[in-house]
Amino acid sequence: MRQDVASLFAAQVARAPGALALEGLDYAELDARSDLLAHALIEHRAGPGSCVLTALSSPAGFAVAAMAVVKTGAALVPVDPALDLAESLHPVVLLLDETADLLLPAVPGAARLVREDMGPARRRPGTGR
Repeated sequence: MRQDVASLFAAQVARAPGALALEGLDYAELDARSDLLAHALIEHRAGPGSCVLTALSSPAGFAVAAMAVVKTGAALVPVDPALDLAESLHPVVLLLDETADLLLPAVPGAARLVREDMGPARRRPGTGR
């Protein structure tokens, strides 16, 4: 039987919700945070056939973002904010930390969500849809 990443993760959460997933973050908390972010991403059109660009320096923040993107069915595209973006990228959401927000240019039609460490993403005013 073939399972996807979201199903495997859900099974792990069910088996051991209090087990340490990352330093300072158990599986239940990783699941809850990634659910919240997944809902925000879906509100900005993330889903199958779309991509979410990420530039996050926090390992825990990246883990939350990666699981959230998996839950939406979108493709995750991690980028280095110090490099130029490929013109062929057409993300529906840019999920950034505060440093990447300063470095990366706007992408027409993409929502720009900025995360403060592992906190909730907030929409940058005047960007995206």
